[in-house]
Amino acid sequence: MGAYLPSWLREAVKWIRKPKRFAARAAVALLLILGGLLSFLPVLGLWMLPLGSLSSPRLLRAIKWADRHWRRWRG
Repeated sequence: MGAYLPSWLREAVKWIRKPKRFAARAAVALLLILGGLLSFLPVLGLWMLPLGSLSSPRLLRAIKWADRHWRRWRG
């Protein structure tokens, strides 16, 4: 999956997967769990949908497309 991600996201995933980054992984996990508890609310639950489908090639292509256009727009 890493080959499909933009470089900035790939680096973030590499950084957080290092063994000494346990506290960062635990904080991200807790935030995701807390966000998941809000999933029964119609608007607040929608933010989790892209996270659950990150293995989808279409979503990964969309991330790369958005990253390219964002970089072009920012200059």
